Amino acid sequence: MFSTIGITRPRDRSGYARLDYGGNLALLREAERAGVDRFAYVSVLNGPTLRGSVRLADAKERFVAELVSSSLRHTIIRPTGFFADMRAFLAMAERGRCYVVGAGQRRINPISGRDLAVACADAAISGVKEIEVGGPDVFTHE
Repeated sequence: MFSTIGITRPRDRSGYARLDYGGNLALLREAERAGVDRFAYVSVLNGPTLRGSVRLADAKERFVAELVSSSLRHTIIRPTGFFADMRAFLAMAERGRCYVVGAGQRRINPISGRDLAVACADAAISGVKEIEVGGPDVFTHE
């Protein structure tokens, strides 16, 4: 079983806890009842470090803890970010102003949905427990 369920921009403060944690937990419990062999989950890069300070990461990592302690074999995929998420940066740049952390030197390698799907399948088939994935091209915010 694969889950990419999550919310990018919740409408209220409980959105991450309700969907990223609660929704995936409900899927996990159903997977256990159904006798699913492996549960592959797309979390977030640096989730353990961000837990407690970023609500999204907190919800995702709470679920990761449930998954790891479950009876199912698991694969946790930690992508760097998505090209689709870069639209916000491009829209700001088109308006002449773009907010970034630091001086714009930070390097990023967003991944496409297609490449992430391949990485997820490969990771689950190989049986790896956890993997970080990113796209092949590295960019800065400059």
